[in-house]
Amino acid sequence: MSDILKNFVTAMDVFIASKSALVTAFGTRYGLNRMEQDSAFPYLVYTWVNNISDRDSINEWENPLIEFAIFSDDNAPTEIMDLTKTVMDNFDDAELSVSGFSTVKFRRTNDFFAPAGAESRRFWDKRIRYETEYQKT
Repeated sequence: MSDILKNFVTAMDVFIASKSALVTAFGTRYGLNRMEQDSAFPYLVYTWVNNISDRDSINEWENPLIEFAIFSDDNAPTEIMDLTKTVMDNFDDAELSVSGFSTVKFRRTNDFFAPAGAESRRFWDKRIRYETEYQKT
């Protein structure tokens, strides 16, 4: 894992812990790329999506897309829509403090429902994508 990604994960932990609405919605049920098997719903997974054109001269990724996946097993869509609003309210135009950078800014690019789980287990899967802009210190 690159230093930029390690610093980003640390900054995400600090940012989420500082937002009471995110803590209320997800507690500690969030993580990079995956959750533990049989994690309690709802939970939030974020993924660092790189774009080859954003590589800098030292081969580090500087402007990745961040995709949030929100999972809910509630039968009605109310919970997933409330969780989506919570994530958007906290990450739209957010700025994170990441070691080595003056700011990391988020700009939402889209959101959509992904296909639900297998026949034996139905759940909601909502995705939200953000472009990020890293400004070096």
